[in-house]
Amino acid sequence: MRVPVRSVGKGVVVGVLVALIASGCSGEVSRSAQGVDEQQADASATPDARASSSATPSGSSSATPSASGASADASRSALASDGTVGTSADDAASVPEPGASPEVDSSEGAGQRVGSTAGVTCPSRATQCQAWPERPASEGWVQDVVCPSSYSRTWRIGVRNLSTVPVVLGVRHFDCYDWSVTGNPAQITGTLLSNGQATPTWWLLEPANWADYPSFNLGVFLKNPDGTLDFRGTMLFRSGGLSGEVLYATNTGRPLEPYGLYGTRCRRASLGPDPNQWKTRQEFNWRLNAGEFSPQADIYSDGANLYIVRCFREGG
Repeated sequence: MRVPVRSVGKGVVVGVLVALIASGCSGEVSRSAQGVDEQQADASATPDARASSSATPSGSSSATPSASGASADASRSALASDGTVGTSADDAASVPEPGASPEVDSSEGAGQRVGSTAGVTCPSRATQCQAWPERPASEGWVQDVVCPSSYSRTWRIGVRNLSTVPVVLGVRHFDCYDWSVTGNPAQITGTLLSNGQATPTWWLLEPANWADYPSFNLGVFLKNPDGTLDFRGTMLFRSGGLSGEVLYATNTGRPLEPYGLYGTRCRRASLGPDPNQWKTRQEFNWRLNAGEFSPQADIYSDGANLYIVRCFREGG
């Protein structure tokens, strides 16, 4: 029997359309499944996934005395002896502070190290950073660092300049694994401390919940009359310990008991000669509660040299 040509053509067209539709659908399913696999792979490859798989991005946090909705059961703990207060990453992000860094979407470009043109190496796992333009990038000083978002607590620290010479602070040598978003020590870099400060300049840092003893190097630079900076030295600053030379008396001669029950242990780092040769008359901060690390460091002069000092009181 002879089949009409028109009927055959119509059947072929319908068959082709059905095949194309089926092919398109299976292609979408394949791409969708591939996307899920890629997302799962990305999630498992994230350095902080193993420690904070349920954390949600906190948006941003403040950059100077700084600190969204974290899980409902996240609660604040009491003020600890080292000045830390338990919060979530998102709680801290909701409190704007003076001088805060611009808000940054930490998910954009996550895992990429975007250094300055000077070739600075960003802190490990940082999603963004810049070299401190006042110093060579090779020295490691950084600012405007953005770390991955994580659940965190807060750590309030301060520095007071009791000397007669203005100083500028810089920060280097910290790991973004220990910090959340912009609540890292890089916010301190570039801060000018006037001479003879009556009160400390404060910052609010955000250590990650799993960071036992987050630390960084705090560098001190003298501000010369011509605007240049003269590097003098660093102090290892950490939440649960002290570093430097042990002192047995304050800068005014008051005896200290660095060891023993309820003794006060103070350690200092030398910052080199005092260009003004002017002894600091105000005593550095050493009066602490039992078991308390001083939340501040003081810069002072003994009439010949400059020092930065921080104290801890024994006892529980």
